[in-house]
Amino acid sequence: MATSLEQSDNPTPAVGLRTDTLVDSVLILLSMTVVQRLVGFARSVLFCRWLPAEQLGQWDMAFGFLMLAAPLAVLAVPGAFGRYVERYRQRDQLRAFLRRTILACILTAAIATLVLHSCRIWFSELIFGTADQTGALPSKFDFTYGSAAAPSTAPPALPNPPQRPAASDVTR
Repeated sequence: MATSLEQSDNPTPAVGLRTDTLVDSVLILLSMTVVQRLVGFARSVLFCRWLPAEQLGQWDMAFGFLMLAAPLAVLAVPGAFGRYVERYRQRDQLRAFLRRTILACILTAAIATLVLHSCRIWFSELIFGTADQTGALPSKFDFTYGSAAAPSTAPPALPNPPQRPAASDVTR
């Protein structure tokens, strides 16, 4: 009888995800922030060295647009992960929460991609000030299926190379 009481006093540990302490979480967050900033700084330095001034300005405009458009495209749903993951984990509903939010992100990103693809000229004029830069905008079809599926984005055909004169045609 004493053994049954001892067993009930020592409950078995719950099987599930191992949680980190606050210190571990803060250290991970700080290290990831430092790495992200270093990679961004190195990328900026390399682009400044490699690109001429006009292309650097276009890259900066496109990058700024993507930094604004990406959270809007997914309606900032991933921002809810930090707030609600623990709540749904405690209720054993984490898998359903993650599945729903990932599905929402995929759907909203697909809709944003279709809008961007269908309004390429408008976005090109908005970002670059000219409709000539529609090829600089990403397209779902370009990434997924390649240029063959989207012939409007295929590069123009190269002109025929100039013909070399034959050795017999050369006169002295």
